[in-house]
Amino acid sequence: MQTKNKYLLIITYMNINLKQSLIATVGIAVIFLSSCSKDKPITPEEPVVPAKGVYILNEGSMGSDNSSLSYLDFGTNKITANIFAANNKDQTLGAGALDMDVYGNLLFITVTESDKVEILDASTAKAIKKVDITQPRYIAFHSGKAFITTYENKVVVIDTLTKTVVGNGIPVGNTPEHIVVSGNKLYVANSGAHDFMAGEAYESTVSVIDPVTLKEESKIKVDDNVYQLFADGKGNIYGNTVDIYNGDWSAIINPSHLFRINTSTNKVDKTFAFGVSHMAFYQDGAIFISNNYEEDNTDLYAMSLSSLEPKKLDIINAKDLNYPNYPYALSVNPENGDIWYANSDYSNPGTVFHYNNISKDVKNYTVGLNPSVFVFK
Repeated sequence: MQTKNKYLLIITYMNINLKQSLIATVGIAVIFLSSCSKDKPITPEEPVVPAKGVYILNEGSMGSDNSSLSYLDFGTNKITANIFAANNKDQTLGAGALDMDVYGNLLFITVTESDKVEILDASTAKAIKKVDITQPRYIAFHSGKAFITTYENKVVVIDTLTKTVVGNGIPVGNTPEHIVVSGNKLYVANSGAHDFMAGEAYESTVSVIDPVTLKEESKIKVDDNVYQLFADGKGNIYGNTVDIYNGDWSAIINPSHLFRINTSTNKVDKTFAFGVSHMAFYQDGAIFISNNYEEDNTDLYAMSLSSLEPKKLDIINAKDLNYPNYPYALSVNPENGDIWYANSDYSNPGTVFHYNNISKDVKNYTVGLNPSVFVFK
């Protein structure tokens, strides 16, 4: 088995316990999923014209050309199971679609196993250009450029105006994963998982990139196997390490945990005793999902950024957070505070839950396999 496929297998295994994504509201009441209604996906024969709604990226299964892009129209409450296929005839999104974000009127999608970044018109979901990049992972934007981590241990830069690659990439640490922007710098999580697969140690650094000079300025020392980074918009980066197992994968020897970097000093100033799978920020609080804050249980929590004391939120039923269903995406619509959550059992089409922050009504929708990212339009 090639190193690439070995590592993707390990990532899939890790996803059983943790999966990344975004934000929700701190002051929300209890909502019970028993009141949910379920809408079946619609896959039209004719192209769909997106109005106001949300794009949902579905990773698909590893090694299969079945990644997809769903779309929910807020006006009609109708979901298109695969708007990419509907609006781009005779094209597929590819294998291993991982990350997605919007910049201006462009929608960028990284497709790891297909070695490409798809650039779509965010208004129409029509493909504009495919940029060939070897094993692209996560994406962030700064000053008219897209910065994409890759398994070639560098960050590839795309000019969003010309839609072409700039230079030869920015060398960073080994096996870079999440990338975020804070102030005038970019921060990259270097996990070193490829080193581990080769019998060496994990990496334990976060790279700091200058988006003007397109160079790595420094590396911040953190703990081993950092995978996720989350920027709170207040000058702090929260990082998260992934569980480290023993040689035969029978036991966790270093549990996942969260830490905080103060970007004014570029040093870790706080380490937490628990890890997160998803985390984001709303006003002066954080929302996260953790599978080790309480032993053998996955729950949703809110945390004040001043007290840093987590509080459990009972808005997602335990059955939708734990085996055989696992958290895959979490976000909030910044316009109205509505919460969006997705889970997966890794075999069947995923489910998206929409919690209305005003009426407290809940609806759910069937989308593609492994729904992982929300982007509101």
